[in-house]
Amino acid sequence: MLGLGALGLHSWFKGQELRERTSQSVQGMAHVIAAQTARTVQTIDMTLQSVLDALRYDLVDGQNDSLQIYNSLKAKQERSGTIRNLYLIDENGILLNESAGYPPANLLLNDRPYFTVPRFYPEMGLFISPPMLSRVTNDWIIVASRRIEKPNGAFDGVVAASTDLSQLRSVLDSANLGEGSEIALFLSNGNLLLSSSRHENSADTASLGADMMAHANQAGFTAESPIDGVRRVYALHRVPDTQLYVLAGISEEIMLASWRREWMMLAGISALIAAAIGLFGGLALRDIRRRETLLGALGESEQLFRDFAEAACDRFWQTDAQHRMIWHSRVRGATPSYIGKTRWGNLGIDPEQDPHWFKLKADMDAHRTFREFRHARPKEDGACAIAS
Repeated sequence: MLGLGALGLHSWFKGQELRERTSQSVQGMAHVIAAQTARTVQTIDMTLQSVLDALRYDLVDGQNDSLQIYNSLKAKQERSGTIRNLYLIDENGILLNESAGYPPANLLLNDRPYFTVPRFYPEMGLFISPPMLSRVTNDWIIVASRRIEKPNGAFDGVVAASTDLSQLRSVLDSANLGEGSEIALFLSNGNLLLSSSRHENSADTASLGADMMAHANQAGFTAESPIDGVRRVYALHRVPDTQLYVLAGISEEIMLASWRREWMMLAGISALIAAAIGLFGGLALRDIRRRETLLGALGESEQLFRDFAEAACDRFWQTDAQHRMIWHSRVRGATPSYIGKTRWGNLGIDPEQDPHWFKLKADMDAHRTFREFRHARPKEDGACAIAS
């Protein structure tokens, strides 16, 4: 009986270890998918920014030279590789021009969220809409948009880019966590954009991810899917510089199947211990070896996700609420000295005394996007290198 109790305790601890390894695997996958999605969104946003720059510096006349602006939009849309239609909307919601054809369609778009949100919330920056049906093609699309402003800061319309949901679905389909898994893309308000377990599109998705957003600051959690009702071990990861979140999960039922079978077997052994200790002991050892094989497979999967993330061309890191670096994608082995420090603290700089670093810290405190930040970094030979 003591041996049976020890075996049961061992199995319980192995079950906890299995949960932990599964949680780490889904966190790694969510991180990789978020990085892939970020690159797709950045491509779209760079195109929108280039249109704004052309308008701002009078490279095209948004009001008068209609054919010139059509040619410019068409060229930018074709170069992007991800944008289906690129268009300009005036301050009243009237479609001025679009890359889909010339002359543009006669459309009033002042009720669309990609127009109303930038209009009434100037601080929004890049806005990404929930899924919607195109009024031109009747296909499901999402639209990213940015506000156009007059020299005095007043609202002057929006520049918007639509893309098929298939562009983002290909990112989800490239990931595979196995049978019973789920990978989804949500907006920060809980709107579902895409899910690997839900292939039909619907506008009625506003509340599907609302409960999941409560776990945004947790490393991993177990919950019932709002999409198909399956209970899974989940990780939720934000796509950098967007209001998008990646949700990755593995079915708790499938994950714990072998572990639960072992517990049922141990219950049977308790009832028949006097007559069948040898037979059932052998079955227990067989199931333990089977569980170890599963743990090994999960470990290989976790390493695959980590290697994929570390092999990416981008470097990415995570900071805490005080902007101290707590994780870096290129760190292996011993912890470097900059872990646990702010970027400026590692260089011995007081941002309150340095205007260059003061602006960066203010942007980070306000969670604003910043680009092209460069600074001098001392080298071991006393010279300075420029880092970004």
